[in-house]
Parts: sequence; C-alpha cells; structure tokens
Amino acid sequence: MSVHALEARDQKLAVQAQCWDVLQSTYLRVPGGLHFESEQALVNKTSRWDVVMDDGKLVALVVYKNKSGLKISAFAYNRAFREHGKAALQQLLTRCLQYSWVEVSDHAEPFVLEQCRGEQLRIANLYAPQLLKSDVECDHDGFHYFRTIQGQSKRKLMVGNPNRFPAVAVAA
Repeated sequence: MSVHALEARDQKLAVQAQCWDVLQSTYLRVPGGLHFESEQALVNKTSRWDVVMDDGKLVALVVYKNKSGLKISAFAYNRAFREHGKAALQQLLTRCLQYSWVEVSDHAEPFVLEQCRGEQLRIANLYAPQLLKSDVECDHDGFHYFRTIQGQSKRKLMVGNPNRFPAVAVAA
C-alpha cells in the first residue's frame, strides 16, 4: 500500500476512472451528492488528490480545491477493500487534516470527528463566512452552521488545521 499526492493533470488522469467510480458509488448515499458533474470536472476543478493505492488499485482518496487554503472537497474509500479501505481512509484523513480543512455533515461528521481525530480540530462557525466566502446561519453551539448546497439546506461543521488560515483565529 502506498500514498501518492497527485497535482499534475497527467497524474490525475492515470487514476481518474478509478477515482470517479469510487466517488460516484460513495456519494450516491449522500444527500446533495457529489459536487462534480463529470470526470473531467473532477480533474479540472481540483488542485490535488491524495490517493492510497494497493497493487495498482485505488484503496482510498481525498480530493482538494485551493479555496481559503487547501480545502477537502471529497473523500471516499473503495468498498471492495472493506475494512482495509476504511482504515486507509481514516489514516489518510487524520494526516490530511493537519494541513487542510473540510466541511462535514451527515455520516461524514461522526467519522471525521471520532475516527480521524477531528474533534480537537473543529473550527468555530463565526469563521465560516470568511472561509467559505458565503452567507451562513450560525448554530448556537458555536461550531455548526447552515448553508444551502445544491438547493438543500445543510447543517455543516468545519474541521481542520487552523494554522493553514493565517488571517483566521480558531476558538479553542
């Protein structure tokens, strides 16, 4: 098993089909779905992919955009690898959250908070408008917020390394 950071277009194209298939199958179960309309959009609208490979097969991946720092825009594991795939994603996200950030909701939230050490990396919701460059409605808990994504109001939480946001302080 090996981890690769892919930034060049040709690197992404080499694993594009596998990544697309895994993301598509994962995000079918997520309200609002995957936010990329095609394989080409996945390649063109993202800045970096971290992929875990095992003998040429995709095990897990994290996809980033350059958006107020390095923002995780999608993550998944290959269900064919079962618990091995889930463990690979857990390890990958735990590492990635040290230098990037993500918005989570639904089933992803407890996974990131409990399995990927995200609890200590929660970002206060008062920074959401600045990081997202979007209007949000802040929840009274100080961390969650509501925003409309693809026509649906979603309760979200930001998690990640606050040191990657030089102009933003994060509540302890």
